[in-house]
Amino acid sequence: MKAKIENLIKKLDDAGATERRSAADELIKIGKPASPFVIKAPAAIAFAAPTAQAFKVNDNHQVGGYSTFWGILNEDYFAGKSVTQESTGDKGKDTSMIFKIKQARLGAKGKLADGLLSYNVLFDGAGASSMVAFVEGWVTITPVEHFDINLGQFRPYGSYEVDVTSGSKIDNLDTYKAGDSQSKKFLVLSNNTRDRGIEFVVSKLADIATLKVAVTNGLGNTGDGGGTISGGTVGGNALLDAAYTVGLIVTPMEGLRVNAGYGLNKHENAVTSGTDAAVVDVDRTKYSVGGKLDLKDAGVWLDAEYAAMKSADKDTLLPGYEVKGYYARLGYYLIPKALDIFARYQGWDEISATGAKEKKHTGYDVALRYQVDTFAFTLEYEKQDKDGTSDDPARLAFRTVLIY
Repeated sequence: MKAKIENLIKKLDDAGATERRSAADELIKIGKPASPFVIKAPAAIAFAAPTAQAFKVNDNHQVGGYSTFWGILNEDYFAGKSVTQESTGDKGKDTSMIFKIKQARLGAKGKLADGLLSYNVLFDGAGASSMVAFVEGWVTITPVEHFDINLGQFRPYGSYEVDVTSGSKIDNLDTYKAGDSQSKKFLVLSNNTRDRGIEFVVSKLADIATLKVAVTNGLGNTGDGGGTISGGTVGGNALLDAAYTVGLIVTPMEGLRVNAGYGLNKHENAVTSGTDAAVVDVDRTKYSVGGKLDLKDAGVWLDAEYAAMKSADKDTLLPGYEVKGYYARLGYYLIPKALDIFARYQGWDEISATGAKEKKHTGYDVALRYQVDTFAFTLEYEKQDKDGTSDDPARLAFRTVLIY
């Protein structure tokens, strides 16, 4: 009996929630009261696998985040010059030796009710005036294994690199231009990449695929930079007036991924912010296709994606805007899982408004990255050839990422 009691007590310390509850019931039956609801602090904090939430509170809950720090060593006209600067020859936005905290994120995730419910929430402290802002968060209902229903604020699927890859795991300092513009222009509030709604996720589909389907407001809420949150809403005047997105991610074999997505954001005479004074006609579509091949034995990896977005808005919000483009990236590990070098080439065509001339841009990047545990350092040189400007932007910069 003594050995049994000691074994049950050990389960209270080390086992999962279900086993702890069972052990507590057994102890009560044999006359040794115990509470299964006490959260036991860990003896020491240890890093979990590199994820955005790394500190283990107990078996069901984690708290953590990541921070990204940039050092711009030299930057020539990278943000573009104004019309006045173009006409006067003013160098304007050249910068060097500038340091930025791009992201300072902290969040939590966990499971409740034996996994039937779970949550994920993320905040950022690197926004405007160093304000802490809500970035994303949702409650997940898992009625059956491999089927999740997410309720909250998240990124609707647009392209894999921009809308699926975590900010802590993006290879280049910036995502490719076509995917970035597609994500930011799809929602009513430009420069917003997240929206509020419902997302259905089916994983392990035929053991090789994940399907993501979302129905959201179509408005957008917060951007990646933190800061204040818009309280606006878009209300459709018909049952199906909303933004719909679908994404399919297939991994048919180890080291190979194929992904595709489609989205439609359509509102007919929708009222915004609860007032008849702001009425919008939104009609925007987007799609993407891409993939990645990782030849681990050879130390070589390559990925590519194409993304496009078109607006047929009938009002002054975004009439006639269109972007389409691609990137292709090739990498080689000098030291397996530690040091790699990679290069990216991208092209993107953009029409700013109805009747505007299409501009064709290209760019390339070369980067060296060192990774150890949950820390990564990337040194990158980027050059762009932008249509319609007299100067081609160039930037030499480094980025550090620490997952904690």
